[in-house]
Amino acid sequence: MRMDALEPRISLSAAAMDLIGLSELRAHPFYSQFDGTGQTVVVIDQPIDWTSPFLAERRVTDINVLGTSGPITGETHGTFVASIVGASSSQIGVAPGAGIIGVLSDGTEPPMGTNPNEVWRLNENDIDLLLDWVLANHEQYNIVAVNMSLGDGRFYTNSGQVAQRPLNDEIAALEAAGVAVVTSAGNDYHENQTRNASYPAVVSTFAVGAVYAANVGPQVSVGDFTTGPDRIAAFSQRAAADEGNVLFAPGAAVRGVQQGSLQGLGSGTSFASPYVAGAVAILQQAAIEIVGSRLPVTQIASLLINTADTIIDGDDEDDDVENTGAAFPRINILAAVEALDAMFSEAGLLVRGGGSLDQPIEHDEKARRSSGTGFGPVERDGEVKDHTFLLTNTGTGTLRIDRIEIRGQIPEAYAVLGDTPDELAPGESATIMVRYDPTAFGKQRANVSVFSSAVGRARYTVKLAGSGVAPASAPDIAITGDTETIRAGDRKARPGTGTKLGGVVLGQTVEQTFTIRNRGGSVLTLDTMFFFISGVHSLDYQITVRPPVSTLDPTRTTTFTISFTPSELGKRKADIIVLSNDPDETPFVFRVVGVGA
Repeated sequence: MRMDALEPRISLSAAAMDLIGLSELRAHPFYSQFDGTGQTVVVIDQPIDWTSPFLAERRVTDINVLGTSGPITGETHGTFVASIVGASSSQIGVAPGAGIIGVLSDGTEPPMGTNPNEVWRLNENDIDLLLDWVLANHEQYNIVAVNMSLGDGRFYTNSGQVAQRPLNDEIAALEAAGVAVVTSAGNDYHENQTRNASYPAVVSTFAVGAVYAANVGPQVSVGDFTTGPDRIAAFSQRAAADEGNVLFAPGAAVRGVQQGSLQGLGSGTSFASPYVAGAVAILQQAAIEIVGSRLPVTQIASLLINTADTIIDGDDEDDDVENTGAAFPRINILAAVEALDAMFSEAGLLVRGGGSLDQPIEHDEKARRSSGTGFGPVERDGEVKDHTFLLTNTGTGTLRIDRIEIRGQIPEAYAVLGDTPDELAPGESATIMVRYDPTAFGKQRANVSVFSSAVGRARYTVKLAGSGVAPASAPDIAITGDTETIRAGDRKARPGTGTKLGGVVLGQTVEQTFTIRNRGGSVLTLDTMFFFISGVHSLDYQITVRPPVSTLDPTRTTTFTISFTPSELGKRKADIIVLSNDPDETPFVFRVVGVGA
């Protein structure tokens, strides 16, 4: 089983802890006590450097069933993974109160592949022995999770493809005994671009993929041109949803301990899975406090997956892989603990909107104009729009409303106005008002999150959407290809827009004409000298005919023509860039794609 290499870079702040709700949990008046105390996580990985001041007090024991007597020196993978589970640093360890069990080895295992960083591995027989030890000792050591940041290097779309593999029975037995098995999904999506996961992730309680926790700059070596919070890393597997075990966590350029006091950044799903393992420890500690006993693994999995924040593969990723467009859950530890707390409440919550406040709004449903969650176009710097929503306690007990927050992609564009209710008696309702004040041109999304004691829904998410637009009196550029209007900023070539140029024999040329139209209320000025083409294959394209005019009155049109002459076989991409005085669509950038045949 192979493991991910570390990337030695400068340190980041605790962006990962903020992203997954852990910073809020630690500041919560009721939940700040939950840090994994009394729970133990087994890290099946390279041996851990227990001399590290961040880990020394977390050591419970080491598993010594491989005929070995001591740790390897000089290897950092296991230490890095363990530090994310429970290092004493609040910027690194998810569950700093949890105990950790490592693995001993004498370093005689053979190297894996040709990667010089992959100098240590475990085979399936080794892992079988280690899992057997965990099953036999889980009660003695209060083990609630096993973290395996490893995989067999092959990928599977469903568990049926590995039905006869030897670890399946051990994993099932551990889950039945109350031990969650958390495994990294794999790092080869950039190469295979298929929804799948490695083994044993595909049969584990959780198959964990990796997202960025912050903007860490371009990561071109792994296929990410730009980065940002909740963008799925180009290397990360996106496991098929059929198994119900898919979960994402920070795992791209995240902080951990390498050796001793030395910290660094690591990238790989190996470093996403320990965030989930640490979360299991926190949730089981919370269950003991709130319920009086630990929860079954099935319930832990349901809580972590069903309370996760939804991320969309391809909504803002800027990479060179084929995005799936699918929705995936990204762990939110605070939401999971709140949901656990709410499971034993007798209160309920229903949110309604619309002109008559009679349109039910389901948790996390898409923004709709009819329900008031879709604000529509609003002129920037001159207009705001206020919508009212009705909160109703549908249960038989008092509904405690802890807080109402604006979250999501662009929270600064929205605000909750006035006072908000603290509690609602059974059947009682109260209104809140939300204002949309565009901070930029274009679509702007956010969420109103109602945190309450509602049974089964500790966080009720109302999705919001609006669009900042220029005044009707401003110029407004539109570009059309064959029959369809091109969307500014579109990085995909689409049928009907003239941006898919098809196959062209090497050395031959095809041309495509585009029409520019002024849809606005004042003169559109084109910077015709600075129409240009950029991108990795830009030399295969030319602007052969520039617009004959540089100004367009309202409703008027002009055209320009590009040519494509492929220099090599295969897909050839470039971006067309048009400059104008349109206030919200300059530069107007769109992608063209041709194929050298």
